[in-house]
This record gives sequence, structure tokens and C-alpha cells, in this order.
Amino acid sequence: MKIDANPTEVKAMSFFHAGDTDEANDLQDAFLHELHKYIGAGGDHCPCAASCKHHGNCLDCISIHRGHQDHLPDCLKRLVNERLSEVLSLTESKIIEKA
Repeated sequence: MKIDANPTEVKAMSFFHAGDTDEANDLQDAFLHELHKYIGAGGDHCPCAASCKHHGNCLDCISIHRGHQDHLPDCLKRLVNERLSEVLSLTESKIIEKA
């Protein structure tokens, strides 16, 4: 299941921005239902390639990263880099990836 930029969730956000919270909440519920069904069937929704005992447990993973505040979990790096690229393009800068 595709979580990042999921079409259902993207559409839900468009309804939130338009002020239609009922429709947005319905779509978010549908997204979460699909996600829980996928996980329940044994699907792996976690994009992290690192070997980690918290793989797939978003609550624990995000809590740990918030707690130590040293770096972002892998699942959020692409999102942050895309947002930063938009801002950095205004100053003609580039994101330099670590080797």
C-alpha cells in the first residue's frame, strides 16, 4: 500500500483546505481502514530499509525520534527534503545528501 502521497489522503487534505471537514474525515477514515486492513493481512507499510526493532511501529519510532531529537526517521526524510528543496530553490541552493 502506498502511504506517501496517497491519493485518498491527498484528496482528503483538499477537502480540509476547502473547509469540508465532513468529507475530509470520511476520506481519512477510508484511508485508515485500508491501511489497517493491509497491515492486518501482513502487509509491510514501513518504507525504512534500516534494520530496526521498531520497524512498522510508527508510534514507537516517532516517539523515539522526538525524544532524542537527533535526526528524522527515514519515512519523513523525503517529505522534509522535498519541502526544503522548494525553499532552497528560491536561493539557488541545493540539498547535499550524506554519502
